[in-house]
Amino acid sequence: MPRSEEEGVNLLPRSSGVSIIACGKYIPQHLMTNESLSKECNVNAGWIEQRTGIRTRYYLGSKESASIMASLATQRALEQAQIKADEIGLIICCSCSGDYRFPPLACKVQQIIQANRAGAFDLSAGSAGFVIAMMLGADRLKSEPTLKNILIVTCAAQSPFLDRSNPQTAVLFGDGAASVILSFVPQDYGIQETEIFSNGEAFDAVRLRGGGSSFPLDKENIGSSLQYIEMDGIAMGKQYMKYQPFMIERVLKKARLSMKDIDLFLFHPPNFRTVKFLVSKLNLSMAKTFTNVETYGNTSDASVALALCDAVEKGLIKRGHRILLSGVGPGVVFAASILRWY
Repeated sequence: MPRSEEEGVNLLPRSSGVSIIACGKYIPQHLMTNESLSKECNVNAGWIEQRTGIRTRYYLGSKESASIMASLATQRALEQAQIKADEIGLIICCSCSGDYRFPPLACKVQQIIQANRAGAFDLSAGSAGFVIAMMLGADRLKSEPTLKNILIVTCAAQSPFLDRSNPQTAVLFGDGAASVILSFVPQDYGIQETEIFSNGEAFDAVRLRGGGSSFPLDKENIGSSLQYIEMDGIAMGKQYMKYQPFMIERVLKKARLSMKDIDLFLFHPPNFRTVKFLVSKLNLSMAKTFTNVETYGNTSDASVALALCDAVEKGLIKRGHRILLSGVGPGVVFAASILRWY
């Protein structure tokens, strides 16, 4: 049932910080190595690692789906936060690959975890979605007195949309989910600044056309490539290298910080080689960042949140650390955020 106006009113001052208080992840069962994938792509396994730096990725198992991954990641975040699902007031799900075209994946997650008091909606912006969702969640917590906790779910279920004979896409992408819970923390901690930028000139650089209103699937085209992810790798690479540094500079300037003030950078990783090149372009060392793309592949919507979960698990993030998160999504959408960890 919905919250009443009087129920659960948050008495914390609006000047409190908002930050991640817990995170959880789920990686699907089907391990796909370069050796296994090379047989379908008709390329050498060594070529895949040399070109991408990716050694493995995980695909949905026969009994797994986007909503199952998202719900299991969420259960782990709830356990870490030591709160119940009915204490969640809002669910924002970041995914371009839900169970259906509609309804929203967030509503299915709400049903599965029984978050009966929560509103729920989806946000489609690739890995930039996680950064944008945190901004929206923080804004809602600070403006809505009845909200105490917000669940942000990121989920990539991309393997059903891969043409495994096409090495341009099949070797890159993997599946996975990560969830975080936003809540109030002491002032001076939490999300500090966020910047969003888009470049619609590269709208078609990465796309999934089949099932859209411009390309509805029917019996005549169901066997075409419309149902598969398409990508112009060169075009996306140029976007990534041009606008990621631009976004990072903008959010640092907005926060009145410099590169030296950031303890850890978490970038969306198209592949491992691209991350290394970006780090070099920013005059950073790899010790200042963390990526798991070599193990999970490019998990798109979930990539930044998965990196955050793993960095926390490995003890790379401590209280007081400043973390810069930077995501990129189809369209092309860019988002960067700085948070001070609590």
